Amino acid sequence: MRVSQLFPLTSGYQAWGGACATARTVTTPSIMTGPGQESTGAVPSLGGVAVSVQGSTVAANSYTVVAKNVDCPAETYPLQGTLGLSGSSVLQIALPAGNWNLQATAGSTRTGSRLVTVTSGQVANGGAAVAVTVP
Repeated sequence: MRVSQLFPLTSGYQAWGGACATARTVTTPSIMTGPGQESTGAVPSLGGVAVSVQGSTVAANSYTVVAKNVDCPAETYPLQGTLGLSGSSVLQIALPAGNWNLQATAGSTRTGSRLVTVTSGQVANGGAAVAVTVP
């Protein structure tokens, strides 16, 4: 991404993934630039999350899973695809650092949720699928 027409601050600028400042880490490097110059910088990497839905008594055949940032409710990411019961499918997503509530829905009804913490560049749950249990 290119950001233009910034004033060259002596402290520089910081960039991080996501829309919420809670994804900014203490190790986020400053990006320095001078008047009329361009600079490049690294954005801290996102953490991976794999999700399965588990349950056996819900009539719906599939679920939609949405990741919602606990500290920044406006930051919401739908996981692409749908899941069948008992983890027959696993959805994967890369999320910015933060606390995320993974919500499984059947139609417009929220049926189950699970909290997961993502740290910069780390795979949540040790790489194993996070199970969202539905009734």
